[in-house]
Amino acid sequence: MRIFCSWRALVRAGTVALLTSCAWAGAATGAQAASVTAAPGWEVSPLVYPSHLTPGQRAFIVLAIYNVGKAGSTGPVTVTDTLPAGMTATEAGYFDEPYIQSGLPEGNQWNCSLGNVVTCTSTSEGALPSIPPGQMEWLAIAVHVPAGASGTALNHAIVSGGGALGPASVSDEVSFSSAPSEFGFQRADSWFSSPDGTLDTQAGSHPYSLTTSLVLNNTGDNPVSEPRSITVALPRGLVGNPTSIPRCTSAQLNDHACPADTQVGVDRAALSGPSGFSFAENETPSIEEFGRDFMIAPEFPVYNMVPPPGTPAQLGFSFNGLTTSINTKVRSGSDYGISAVINNILQSQITFNTLTVWGVPADSSHNFQRDGTNGEGGGIEFHVPSHIAPVPFLTLPTACEGPQTFSASTEAWANEGITAPPSEFSFLSHENWRFCSSRG
Repeated sequence: MRIFCSWRALVRAGTVALLTSCAWAGAATGAQAASVTAAPGWEVSPLVYPSHLTPGQRAFIVLAIYNVGKAGSTGPVTVTDTLPAGMTATEAGYFDEPYIQSGLPEGNQWNCSLGNVVTCTSTSEGALPSIPPGQMEWLAIAVHVPAGASGTALNHAIVSGGGALGPASVSDEVSFSSAPSEFGFQRADSWFSSPDGTLDTQAGSHPYSLTTSLVLNNTGDNPVSEPRSITVALPRGLVGNPTSIPRCTSAQLNDHACPADTQVGVDRAALSGPSGFSFAENETPSIEEFGRDFMIAPEFPVYNMVPPPGTPAQLGFSFNGLTTSINTKVRSGSDYGISAVINNILQSQITFNTLTVWGVPADSSHNFQRDGTNGEGGGIEFHVPSHIAPVPFLTLPTACEGPQTFSASTEAWANEGITAPPSEFSFLSHENWRFCSSRG
């Protein structure tokens, strides 16, 4: 597990989870997922700092690049970002240490050409030799916003190569304004993936993983307001089986002693945005000068917890002894789907959060991200194998419906006695896929 130890990472990170209920998940085993060829695959989630791009000023477009497949990437990964008309990139890249080879010095992970179209290729022989399964890497683009920019425009990003079966792309609307943005979501996305790195669209299947990402509106440095609670309503028919996986107790989580076999995924939170906190006032640092502190984004193991009475299921993780609990509830009086709820999120300047839940937690491809005790005494161990059978934790809706709809709502903490209005955001499942396909 990689945890960035900058001082801002010593505050509490909240999270958003896509958790399912304790409904029966079928009698199949992990063999279903194992029957699909393992390969890397891509998804990309853009973040904009600040959320309203100020005409005539500098801004950042940051791409969170996910390997959603069961295999690590091989060879160069290419990212092409077509900026809105009139916008020009002044710098692009990311400086960090190789994720899969800890101990090597940090370096530039991307070689980029600049302009209105930015093309970057990973330094496969240098600081980014491979992106492991389930991992996320950053690519930052510094841009100059034209003085006459107004309204909205589209930014388009494509990720390809690295051994993936196909590219992934996303088009996001960006806003130009000198006025500050309001509290709420800048964007939201979610997807289910297959072991071969493609999206899982098979009704009733056990996906390789389920990922959701939420981006909050920000001022460039910090969120507009800090979220106090977040609720995510999951598509009807999405179910899970937390009884199939061992559970960690609250006492174990507080002591950083959850067994590795209770881990069901990972959470990653960006604590504030790119900021010159370690530079002189009015100094504008480059992406290279920021180095690994450009995005303070620790990763946490997420565990299947013993739920409190009246709660169908609970996930949780701990950072420096502080716990985040993600509880589930059934939506009564509507479609009887499942919602995941987090209350009283500690204030920690979160601008972005992504959570991945594994479809079959015991799958050996997750060992790279698996952390916990081994049941034989001693403390937490990293990159450990599972000792339980590879049984499913997640099952997709069995009916041929689509597109699937998610919704997220959030309420803010009061700031100087003023509480921002609540915000709600509905979005379709990624690329509007629907659960109707079948595999031979």
